[in-house]
Amino acid sequence: MKEAGQYNVSISLVLFAFSTAVPGPITAIGPLFTCSIQGCYALPHFYCIAFFIASFTDTTIVWNFAAVAVVLMTLPNLLGIMLMRREMKELVGDYWKVYKDR
Repeated sequence: MKEAGQYNVSISLVLFAFSTAVPGPITAIGPLFTCSIQGCYALPHFYCIAFFIASFTDTTIVWNFAAVAVVLMTLPNLLGIMLMRREMKELVGDYWKVYKDR
């Protein structure tokens, strides 16, 4: 019985990792390529293949690729923040005015 629990936990962990890792980047990348989330059918297959390849490669390569991917997702957000800094400053000022009036 102990061995069966071992396999159940391993399988559950793998399924949880895939169900967490695949939809996140799809929702982040989908709007950049102007395809609806339902229309991006190739992305989940790409991520499943990438996970399979990453399981056999050196971990430093995987972590470096992950760091580059995070930077590439962060840069458009930073650009958007810089372009909208005046509007953001006004909105934050309005928020603090309302917050202090409570």
